[in-house]
Amino acid sequence: MVKGIMTFILTSFLIGNVVAWFTGAAPIEFKEIAFNEQQSQQYAFLSNELKSAPNDIDLLIELGQLLSNHNRIDEANTLLTQAVALAPNNPLANAIYASNRGKQAGAMFDPLMGLYKLGKLKAAMSDLNDAALAAPNDFNVRLVRLLTFAFVGEIGGHYETVFDDESWFTGIFSNDVSVPSQVKQLVYVAMAHVYRNADQDKSIQYITLTNGIGPCPNTFEASCAQLGIQSLAGNE
Repeated sequence: MVKGIMTFILTSFLIGNVVAWFTGAAPIEFKEIAFNEQQSQQYAFLSNELKSAPNDIDLLIELGQLLSNHNRIDEANTLLTQAVALAPNNPLANAIYASNRGKQAGAMFDPLMGLYKLGKLKAAMSDLNDAALAAPNDFNVRLVRLLTFAFVGEIGGHYETVFDDESWFTGIFSNDVSVPSQVKQLVYVAMAHVYRNADQDKSIQYITLTNGIGPCPNTFEASCAQLGIQSLAGNE
C-alpha cells in the first residue's frame, strides 16, 4: 500500500485550474481533465486498495485529491468527507476537503445572485487556512493552501498567505536539495500566475524556472496556456 506522500505529490498534487471566480449566480464549469497513463494506473491502484481498506485515511485523501484535481469534484467530496469524518484533526484531510469544497461552491447555481456561493467559498477557504495554521511546517498542507489561494485569488480571503508561503517554500528549496523538481514546478507556476499582472518581471522569472524543469503537467494546461508556458499537450 502506497503511503509515501512524496509519491502522492508527484503524481497527483496538481490544482492548476485558472478559474474566473466571481460573485455572480451562474455556475463555473470545471471541465473534467482526462487521466494520462500514469494517473490512470494510480487511479486503478488506489481504487483497488480502497476496496480492501475502505477506512484507510491516506488512501481516501490521495484518491480524493486525484479526483478533485481532475475536476471530478462530487466523487472527490464523497471520499474526502469520509476522510474528515474518520480523522477530524488531520490537517491534510481538512485542507484538501476545504479546497475541493471551494470548487463545489464555484460550480453551484446560486439564486441569491452569488451571495450564498460566495459565502460558501469564503467558509471553505477559511477552513483551508485554519488547516495550514494548525500545521505550519507541514509541506503538503502548505502546498495545498498555496496552490488553491493562488488561483482562487483575493475573493476567497486570506490571499496574503500566498506570499508567506512563497517565502516559506523558497527557504525550503534553498536548504533541501531532495525536493523533486516536479514539486518545485508546481510552486513556480502558481507564483507566475500570482505575479502575472502585478509584477511581470517576477512572473517571467518563475516562468523561466518552470520551463527549465520541463513541460507543465496535464492538470496545469489552462494556467500554462495563459502564461505562455509549454505544456505536455504542446509536445504531443
